[in-house]
Amino acid sequence: MRVESRQQVRTLRELEEAAILAALEESGGNKSCAAKMLGISRKALYKRLGEMEIF
Repeated sequence: MRVESRQQVRTLRELEEAAILAALEESGGNKSCAAKMLGISRKALYKRLGEMEIF
């Protein structure tokens, strides 16, 4: 299988991290609001932030 590199391909983890950071920025750092924007629970957001070593 040959992969063309016309565009930079990002991993799912990178995309998820970018979405989380964008939601946090948009919400002014409000984690409850960011979780709602992302369609995940606050607990799930905290788990992902821990995995990202942000929280």
